[in-house]
Amino acid sequence: MNLTISKKLPVVIVLIAATSVIISGLVAFLQSRHALEAAAFNKLEAIQHTRSSQISSYMHSIHEELITFSHNHMVIDAIK
Repeated sequence: MNLTISKKLPVVIVLIAATSVIISGLVAFLQSRHALEAAAFNKLEAIQHTRSSQISSYMHSIHEELITFSHNHMVIDAIK
């Protein structure tokens, strides 16, 4: 098949344009995916820090209650 330059040129331009669109789309997809993964990871780290603080606070309050109960004579007498 012998195509003239007037038929080859539009085909080449369309192929170059399609290739650039595909490459741009792929790059945008990969960057978006990375950004979403980073955001999710940051949210999980924030949740982890919050839960850790909550558990530490709870354990501290239990510890304080135990100290208070250990000095309460009614509790001491009830245990005996």
